This record gives sequence, C-alpha cells and structure tokens, in this order.
Amino acid sequence: MIIAILAVALVTSSAAWLLRSQALWLKQSETLLTLAQGKQLLLAGVEWARLILAEDARHSSIDHPAEIWARPLPPSSTEGWEITGAIEDAQSRFNINNLQNNGRPSPGDIALFAAILQQTQSPPELAQALADWIDSDPRIGNGQEAEDAGYLALKPPYRSANRPLDELSDLAKIRGFTPQVIARLTPYITVLPSRTTINLNTTSAALLMTFIPGLTSGEAQQMISNRNNAPFQSMADAKSKLPRLQLQIPENIFSLGTNFFRVHGRATSYGKQIGLEALISREVRLKPKIIWKRET
Repeated sequence: MIIAILAVALVTSSAAWLLRSQALWLKQSETLLTLAQGKQLLLAGVEWARLILAEDARHSSIDHPAEIWARPLPPSSTEGWEITGAIEDAQSRFNINNLQNNGRPSPGDIALFAAILQQTQSPPELAQALADWIDSDPRIGNGQEAEDAGYLALKPPYRSANRPLDELSDLAKIRGFTPQVIARLTPYITVLPSRTTINLNTTSAALLMTFIPGLTSGEAQQMISNRNNAPFQSMADAKSKLPRLQLQIPENIFSLGTNFFRVHGRATSYGKQIGLEALISREVRLKPKIIWKRET
C-alpha cells in the first residue's frame, strides 16, 4: 500500500512538473511569435521608408525638413501592435570616417574634426588619434600612439582597426575617447560608409557655427529660422541669405542633398516592446538600399 501511494505521488508530481514545463514553453513560444510578428511589422516599415525616399528622389535633388520623409510616422495600430517610426537625415552631422580618404589621412577633415573637438571642450589631438586608428597608413601622425605599437602595450593588448568605423561605439576602443568625450561629440558626428558632406538644410546651429567662420549663435539661429520657413534651394540661395556679407559657406563641407538616412521604428504590444534601426543609402537615388539594420 505504501509503495502504491509513493508511486501515485511520484506520477502526480511528474505530471505536474510536465504541465508547468509545457505551460512555460507555450508562454515562451507565444512571446517569441509575438515579437517575431512585431519585427516583421518594423521590417515592413523599413521597406516603406525605402519607397518614400525613392519617391522623394524623383521629385527633388535637395532634402529638407519640410519633405514627406522628414515627418514622423503617427502612432498606428495593427494586429495588436502600436507602431511608431521616423526617418532621420544621417548627413546632418559630420561623418568622422571622412578623416581617411582611400586609406590615407585626410588633413583637411582632420582639421575639421579638431574644430568640433574644441567646440565640445575635448582634446583636439584626438582628431589625429582617430585618423591613425582608421587609416591604413602604419605611420603615427603628430606623436599620437594610435597605431599597433600603442595598443599592443595595453592590458589586454589589441591592434588598431586600420579601417573605417562601423558605428559610433567603436570610438570607445580609441585611447582618449572616454564616455564623457563621446557623449559630448554625439550631437555633432556620425559614422557613414563613404565620404559625405553635411546637409545645410538639416544640420544644427552648433555645426553651422563650427564650420562657418565668424558666425555667431544668434546668426546661426536666424539661419535655421529662415531655412525652416523657406529651405535653401541652392548654394547661391543659401549664400544670399547669410546674415552678413562677410560670411562664407565652405562648399567642400556643405551640400543640400542627402545620400544616407537612418530609419527608427518601435512596436509596442501589451507591455512588449521591440525597436529597429536601419541605415539606408540613396547613393543610387532611385534605388535606396539597406546598408545595415539592427534591433534596439
């Protein structure tokens, strides 16, 4: 009798454990399926962004915040998900991969980045450190230990990349780029896979002041107010609207069109959230392509 009772108890306990395990598995499977559904909706949003950008390219060679692509997607509900999204001009900031050109240091762009460092109260010599990190030239410029010799002496040791950056977080690997420095730089810089200019129609007042010699804070705000009312249609148009005749717009730094855009999307359903970010290239203007995409 005792053995029979023990056997029944063991079977009952095993059955309960199996039921709990099955319930947990079903819950996990449901969560994974739900998140997969949300991700597919966000991927559909990225495809929508590609179509919007291709359509925009058919009608205009300049890009500005009054265009359809720049309007955030209002929250929309579908299949139990609330979807939000936006397209951002990735060329509204300075592309730090410009510091190399065909694997060689680009002195002019190094000087531009040094100006941004000074503007953000960061050590200007970090511009050369970054250039040494991303160029394929093994020589160290300006006394900065940003090539292999400097990094192999660290613990743990590692080598310099000698290639363009993939994302801003790569800056943390370079000596001198502390979290505080990176945080100060983030509103000014971006990382893009090829050389780019800065879009004069979308850039910030801070970058206007950095790269237009003599431009004051008030004048930069005035330029932004003017372009918001009437976007610059050409560089001649932009120059004609400068606050003072003495000011000059460097055409090697600025342009009015954009080839790279970031797409941000977020899906929410009953407490579950999933985000997606993508970089879209419109270098072939009528055929935008996805450079990368990742969950956030």
